[in-house]
Amino acid sequence: MLQTLLLVGFGTVSATGVAAALLGLFGFAGTVATVLEATVVQQRAPAALLGRISAAFRTMSLGTAPLGGLLGGAAATAYGPHSPALLAAGLLGLATLALLPARPPVRQMPDSAPTDSGQIPHTAP
Repeated sequence: MLQTLLLVGFGTVSATGVAAALLGLFGFAGTVATVLEATVVQQRAPAALLGRISAAFRTMSLGTAPLGGLLGGAAATAYGPHSPALLAAGLLGLATLALLPARPPVRQMPDSAPTDSGQIPHTAP
């Protein structure tokens, strides 16, 4: 959602400095998301399939970039220079909302670390 908000901001401001800052934050957030995505794939993919799964992720992310360029150019031609960022924000927001139900529940950390026996010690309140 952060990247969606940053794109909306980028698509609506006209001050160059603010637009550059928003675009920089967008890029930083994308880098963090990419690192987290790779970490999750490496942790959860079977070792025998890790290369194939990583290649599929890479192909989808880099292979669809030209399509995004074509759509962005068409949107800018039809609706003006701010429209590609706003279109991307809308698509990213819709994708995020569509994937929210698939998100696993947040795991709760125990109040204290387990002991050598593997049991979490009980502490008095």
